[in-house]
Amino acid sequence: MQLNKFFLKSPYFNQTIILFAAGIAGLLVALFPFTDVSLHRLMNIAVLSVFLLTTAIAYLIIVYVVFVTFVLDKKHDWDDQKSKRLVYQILYGGIFPLLFIVGYQSIFYGTALFWATDYYYIFALQMMMLYLLNERAYVIYLADRSKAMKAKISWYHKEYLGMQNSYEVLNEKYNLQATKIEELSNRRMLDEVTLNDYRQEILTLRAQCAEQEIMLENARQSADKERFYTVQIGNMEKVFREETIAAFEAIGQKNKKPLIYLWSTEGDKLLTKEDSLKKIQTYLFPHFIRLTRQHLVPAHSITAYKINATKGYLVNTTFKDTPLEISKDTWDEIGEQIKKAVAQ
Repeated sequence: MQLNKFFLKSPYFNQTIILFAAGIAGLLVALFPFTDVSLHRLMNIAVLSVFLLTTAIAYLIIVYVVFVTFVLDKKHDWDDQKSKRLVYQILYGGIFPLLFIVGYQSIFYGTALFWATDYYYIFALQMMMLYLLNERAYVIYLADRSKAMKAKISWYHKEYLGMQNSYEVLNEKYNLQATKIEELSNRRMLDEVTLNDYRQEILTLRAQCAEQEIMLENARQSADKERFYTVQIGNMEKVFREETIAAFEAIGQKNKKPLIYLWSTEGDKLLTKEDSLKKIQTYLFPHFIRLTRQHLVPAHSITAYKINATKGYLVNTTFKDTPLEISKDTWDEIGEQIKKAVAQ
């Protein structure tokens, strides 16, 4: 439907030329064999009927050929598929219309018409009409293509002018940048000496920082060894040195807060006043290892580890008979700490 709308608005569909050509074709057929070509004969009802019918059929044939050419120009361009397009044009624009004309004449005049003495003249006119019709369609194609090429050339010319202007602007920017680069290059030469001094200072500061880190680590380890933890048992308090703590374990909840238990190296399991393993690790024992969400373990409680057959790793501890399962993601975070603990 959309293609038909485009066709009716295209230069292919010229109503005046089509009606004129159809009228000429109808007149030639109606007055054949031209023994009497007077206006009186044309006004004869029979002759006039043949003229009108032939004109209508010729109009349809011309519109058909022009429409077929319009469609072929869209689907099979001459430049892209010349041989294939030529075959289609001869078939749809020449052979099919000619067969229709011959069939129409045989119905109205009988096959004896083809053996008439002057029929070759009519046949030649029909062939010439089809040829001129296809030729005109090709001329329209060339004119349309020429128009499109002119529009494209005009567009490219505008693009070229725009690019030329852009080039001039970019060239000015380039000159400005080149000037700035030259200035920066001169400044760089002046700053290189200062930069080398800064580098030496940075190296010195790094060495000092490394010494400070070693001193801080030694101080932290010394402080860690002196840490202890107190558990309230009734009216009494029991103090645990760090080396006597086997683990902190979260088991169950009370008032929506976890219950934290302390495991001693002697196997005692005592309830603490804490409600978060994270707080214990942050404020009391930052060097303890968070094996799982429920277990905070010092390095001396880890005895071995191995790869789990299904997922992650299995870590053996002194306070559990069965190994703790460590996920792959958790191992990526604390794996080095576990290896170091086992190596000690």
